[in-house]
Amino acid sequence: MLKDRYNRIHDYLRLSITDNCNFRCSYCMPDEKMSFLKQKLLMSPEEIFDISKIFVQLGVNKIRLTGGEPLVRKDFGEIISKLSLLPIKIGITTNGLLIDNYLEELKNADISSINISLDTLNDQKFKTITQRNHFAKVWENIQRCMQENIHVKLNMVVIKGVNDDEIIDFVNLTKDLPIHIRLIEFMPFDQNNWNKEKVLSNKIALQKISEQFSLFKLKDDKNDTDKKFGIFGHSGTISFISTLSDSFCSTCNRMRIT
Repeated sequence: MLKDRYNRIHDYLRLSITDNCNFRCSYCMPDEKMSFLKQKLLMSPEEIFDISKIFVQLGVNKIRLTGGEPLVRKDFGEIISKLSLLPIKIGITTNGLLIDNYLEELKNADISSINISLDTLNDQKFKTITQRNHFAKVWENIQRCMQENIHVKLNMVVIKGVNDDEIIDFVNLTKDLPIHIRLIEFMPFDQNNWNKEKVLSNKIALQKISEQFSLFKLKDDKNDTDKKFGIFGHSGTISFISTLSDSFCSTCNRMRIT
């Protein structure tokens, strides 16, 4: 068991398997001239498996693969296949563009849920935010996941004046789709032009949604970073990750390796 000096038990490992990404989102990695680690400097599939195995022996029961964009690694299929041999839940956070390349591997690894970053349902706005013209492909891959009974969680970073006018549109997706929408407060990163005036607190987002939908609170587990809600008459659910306005550091159970 891994316990820190604040008596928090850490049983969730996030592995950043690459710093590379095929998008250039304005709030994350806007510079086209970014330099990335060479392939030979990244952990190999064998190293990823070995270090994961050690953490599992120390009590970790969930591993999430992140990046950058984890699916840009050409050996991603091998990585996910190796990790599936461990007695853990495997999660993935992705922009969704390359999911179709690895759908069979994801199914074989028994991936039951996948987090997909999607900040707009408008193809032109998608191009503006990501600096890539791939909305149709990403949406197609989201549908593919649902067809394969892989539960989809959409991560929407809400930025005032950019996409906050689409909050209701995202919630409407849950009417007929068994999808989970996570609204994430815009937070500062290096070189992402963060401005507090662009932050829409989740308290305001919740109020806006409550004016149009009948919500009911869902049970939150001890270490959850989000507050979950159901919507009467809807197939899907929503939640709020209040990184700035309601810190969850005191109950954090996550470790990160980059």
